[in-house]
Amino acid sequence: MDIETCIKKLGYVGVLDFATVDESGAPQVRNISAIHYEGTTLYFLTARGKSFARQLKKDGRVQILGYTKYKETIRLSGKAVEVPEAEQLNLFSDYAHVEEREAEEQVARERERKRQTAILAIQKKYGKNAILKGTDLQEGATMIERNKQIGGHKS
Repeated sequence: MDIETCIKKLGYVGVLDFATVDESGAPQVRNISAIHYEGTTLYFLTARGKSFARQLKKDGRVQILGYTKYKETIRLSGKAVEVPEAEQLNLFSDYAHVEEREAEEQVARERERKRQTAILAIQKKYGKNAILKGTDLQEGATMIERNKQIGGHKS
């Protein structure tokens, strides 16, 4: 059976048995749900702090075993490779919406940066009291007086 057929059949299994070797050379087996199959590649998740993740990072060799509903045993051996964070996708996200929201946030950040730059330029030219918040004009507010002091303290 070729690799594409094996991967395709494993896609119907759900939970797969993954075998690795621990730091002392002892075999370790655990059940993992594979989440995505693409061509000859199988994607799965594990927490970075788990011994499974450490074993995969150190050695990378893994054997995967699946038992199909047609009573076929499929065993694959390979090397696990960490997917760079930039390529990690969430299967439950609408990436078009995420990209649109990130673009909107970038525009808002740039607008806020320009606003802050303009405020600083006006305050530099005309003094710190040239632009104030409305609350600074209320009774009991101290900002106008503090702006006249050195470092906010009486000299």
